[in-house]
Amino acid sequence: MEEHRNQSDTDALLEELLRETEEHTPAEPDQPPVPEEPGECPAEPVSDPEPEPESDMEKTQSFQSVKHVQEEHAEAGQEKHAQEHSRKRPVANSAKRKHPKQSHPSAKHGRVHAQGKKRRRTNLPFVLVWTTIVVAISVVLSVGLLAIGKDMYAVDKDTTEKIINVPENATTDQIAQMLYEEDIIRIPRMYRLVSKLNGSDGKYVAGEHVVSASMSYETLTSTLTKPVKAETVRVTFPEGITMLDAAKLLEENKVCEASRFIYFFNIADYNYDIFKKMPKSSDLKFYQHEGYLFPDTYEFYVGMDPELVCQKIFMRTNEIISEGKLEDLDMTYSERMEELDISLDELMTLASMIQREASSVSSMKLVSSVFWNRLNDAETFPRLQSDPTSKYVEDVIKPNISVANDAIYEAYDTYKCIGLPAGAICNPGRDAIEAALDPTDSAFYYFCADTETGEIYYAKTDAEHEANLEAIRNHTKPSDNLDAEAGQERPDEDDDAE
Repeated sequence: MEEHRNQSDTDALLEELLRETEEHTPAEPDQPPVPEEPGECPAEPVSDPEPEPESDMEKTQSFQSVKHVQEEHAEAGQEKHAQEHSRKRPVANSAKRKHPKQSHPSAKHGRVHAQGKKRRRTNLPFVLVWTTIVVAISVVLSVGLLAIGKDMYAVDKDTTEKIINVPENATTDQIAQMLYEEDIIRIPRMYRLVSKLNGSDGKYVAGEHVVSASMSYETLTSTLTKPVKAETVRVTFPEGITMLDAAKLLEENKVCEASRFIYFFNIADYNYDIFKKMPKSSDLKFYQHEGYLFPDTYEFYVGMDPELVCQKIFMRTNEIISEGKLEDLDMTYSERMEELDISLDELMTLASMIQREASSVSSMKLVSSVFWNRLNDAETFPRLQSDPTSKYVEDVIKPNISVANDAIYEAYDTYKCIGLPAGAICNPGRDAIEAALDPTDSAFYYFCADTETGEIYYAKTDAEHEANLEAIRNHTKPSDNLDAEAGQERPDEDDDAE
């Protein structure tokens, strides 16, 4: 019974499958009827033979065949549906579906490899940035180390010698700063380190030492910790000395040749404040730096380099001008120059005239007042009319100038030029400089001196001045000689004739 029921179920399933197959199988087109020829009898319909009953095996095979056909039909339907769906989508998506996903292990490896490439492409800018930073730091460090090495070992540095004056009990920091300010070294911190490693700290010898930027740091520490062993000579430059006479004095004491000293002194340009205030060279100046050789006693080496001689003198002059102070006015030289509205060169020129005109320190301020009164009334007194300026032209310029130059002669002669001469006519001392900055308040416009007694006579008018000159010539004392406290009145214009 049960076998019969199972057989019935199987038959019903096969029939249902066959029915579905027929429904999905496209029907063949109807064949047109074949016309019958006349005279022929119509053909009798041929009946299909009755099918023989199928066995269980045949039914099973049939079921499997139908199932296979249905699977193929289903796959064909799916492909057709996919093709229709792809026509509706963009081309890009269609292109993607042309390569269906693969389940093969190599496909998975390809995806992993592609993702790795993508990650590497994403990290590339970061790697480039870090590489650039590392290279830049390396270059900077290399350049820095090269600069330090070149400075420490004085590679390609200036060979000009300079004088360094080491003060008593100077520290390494102070000496390093001095060397830095003189352009001997560029890295004070490294010099301090070398000094410490060499055991030079606390061993520096006070006094003057000759050094140059071409010395290595080790050589500098060795030089500055040893006393200078050389023959020295003391030379005194008196107040009012000319550069020409100073050069002769140096040569006489075997310090250096006079001509070389004059050459280097006039082209000098050191890192001192006075050089920042000096005007540029002038074609009307005979000696460019006449007036800047401060009169004092100096100690030089025998056979010393003339450039070092000049540096030592300028160092002293710079010290006097930069640190000078007028005690009565409680003002520095620079402050007073600014108040009087005069340049450093004008100050030294005026001071040189005062130095050569005044016979004593007490008369310098009164002589200064005469020059200032004339300068402040240039319309009435355009010329200063100082005899020493004319003498400088005759005694210094003309005998030593290579080609005669009337323009230079007139620029120095205050009987011909307007106002101050083109440059200083000697090298003034401290008293003359301070007299030029702080003159006595007076009404004098003239003065003359008795060369035998050194006494100076002052006058407010030209008539008084001529009377003083006549008295000197006659060896009589002028009756109208006034002291510094008199003559406070400004002379009338009618009495200003020269």
